[in-house]
Order: sequence, then structure tokens, then C-alpha cells
Amino acid sequence: MAYADEALQLYRQIIAEQQHFPELDEPIYRSGPEPVLRQMASYLAELSGRGILHITDLETSSRLFLDMLKGDQHFRCLLGLETGLGEPEKQRLISRVVAFFLKGHGYEA
Repeated sequence: MAYADEALQLYRQIIAEQQHFPELDEPIYRSGPEPVLRQMASYLAELSGRGILHITDLETSSRLFLDMLKGDQHFRCLLGLETGLGEPEKQRLISRVVAFFLKGHGYEA
């Protein structure tokens, strides 16, 4: 979703208009990123509670996971240096991020 053309266009528009409508900052954050972070933290709490992962800071781990999925690649797309990710690239990115994240939180396959 974050790499879809419509999502990139919306993100660019929000950033461009933020200075003109600063009162929208909080509502936009609360309706987009915040619920995703809460869902991620809840899922990680479940995995941690079951002993699958060893996570001491759910919020930071959630943010780091989502940031790894975006990062430099997403920024390059926002700037128009790249057009997005094809399905093979998305799957490769997701697989690498998940593997790295799981290893960093003590998951043993």
C-alpha cells in the first residue's frame, strides 16, 4: 500500500499542505499511522506473550518494523527517483525485513 502510486501522491500532498493547515497534523496521524502502530504493537504483544518473540519495547519495535518496510526505498519513490515496487521487489523486501526483524527479536525457526 505505501508504494502504490495513489498512496505516494497522497503522502506528497499531505506534506506539501501541512504548513498551510497545521491543525490537520494530529487528525491525519491519528487516522493513519497511529492505528497501524497500535495493531502492530498488539500483534507483537501476542507473539511475545506466547514466547515466540522476545520484545521489551513494543512501541519501538513496531515503529522499527514499519520503518524498515518504508525507509530509503519509499523516500526514493516519494522523490520520483523510482516509480514504485513491482510484486517481486515487494515480496523480496517484505521477506528480508521480516527475517531481519525476527532474528533481532530472538526467533528461532
